[in-house]
Amino acid sequence: MRILGIDWGKKKIGLAVANSISKNINPIGVFPNNHQIFYKIREFILKYDIKKIVIGKPVFTKTYQEAPIFNEIQNFSNNLFNFLKENNILIEINYVNEEYSTFLACDLINYINLKNEKVKSKIKKKLKERIDSLSAVWILKSYIDV
Repeated sequence: MRILGIDWGKKKIGLAVANSISKNINPIGVFPNNHQIFYKIREFILKYDIKKIVIGKPVFTKTYQEAPIFNEIQNFSNNLFNFLKENNILIEINYVNEEYSTFLACDLINYINLKNEKVKSKIKKKLKERIDSLSAVWILKSYIDV
């Protein structure tokens, strides 16, 4: 089964796709969080035959309480569900704690930069631009590993 991972942000949304059987996870990209994002998500659902969506749920590390921004993520999720339903796509949407997902994505990028000091600034910039899609990869990994 293919699963779409979403790292929601006020300005950008990172997407990744996973195969729950092979546990292969790939970043798709980072997209502006604007009026076109639901159409973009629908496009990927159809392209990859997605059966489930997993959205990162920000929590406070020590208490595991939901971060205040989670209300906005729930609104996004509800609006996405309704948009997809209007387009005859019924799909389950779940949440998974995303603690450290962005931190781990940044850590990976720093590791790549350290391993290859000759990485040109253009490549470094592209890696930084993809942080949100790498965060979506970590979100999916957390979900699949549960």
